[in-house]
Amino acid sequence: MQYFSSALDKDGDGNVTIDEIVEAQNEFFEKIDKIVKPIRNIMEKNKPFVNIVLGYTTLMYSGHFSHLFLCCGSVGVCSI
Repeated sequence: MQYFSSALDKDGDGNVTIDEIVEAQNEFFEKIDKIVKPIRNIMEKNKPFVNIVLGYTTLMYSGHFSHLFLCCGSVGVCSI
């Protein structure tokens, strides 16, 4: 618990204020955004491919194998 309070205590006075918690929260979201932003850009550029892969994966792991083959066949027909 002391680690978290010392990490949140920005001014070193031993007390954690709401402002310090909000500042730590904003820093955390900025770090996450820096990590996720390149991945999000790649996914946006390749959206049709990502949707197909996610759809096939969802059908395969949800136990709907017959639907998986139906979708594979329909994509093959539509792309010709």
